[in-house]
Amino acid sequence: MRDENISSIVINYSDKLLCDDIPRLENALRNSDGSRTSALLSCKIYNPIVALVLSIFLGTLGIDRFYIGDVGKGILKLLLTVVIIPALYILFVALAMVSLADGVAQSAGGTLEGGENILIYSILIIAIALLETIIYFTELYFCQKKAKRKNIENLLDALR
Repeated sequence: MRDENISSIVINYSDKLLCDDIPRLENALRNSDGSRTSALLSCKIYNPIVALVLSIFLGTLGIDRFYIGDVGKGILKLLLTVVIIPALYILFVALAMVSLADGVAQSAGGTLEGGENILIYSILIIAIALLETIIYFTELYFCQKKAKRKNIENLLDALR
């Protein structure tokens, strides 16, 4: 394949690939006989910007992962958001309320018992919220990289 054709193909896909993957694409294009380059047009390419926007607005539901074809992580994120994390919040709030009610029932003399349990449950609720926030921002970073990694895999597969 001619260098002009290789350059135009690389320029066309450069914003959808990681910088480290561009030489891999160039090498694959140089090693191909040119008959498979038309397969690049039908190759599934994920837009990293779309993946990022989906991750920002719908990432907690796993929509970003479904978009880039990572169904397993998409289902896991959906289950975490819809089932597991709300269940933990409800559990810890319920335990805190039971602990508070128990403390009120035991405090005939005027001092409230069970305050340390409420503190523990509150710390657990804050820890879950913090963990959820860390996961959210980590996924923002990795979703774009994952889309770009999928793109190079799809392009190299199309050239084989």
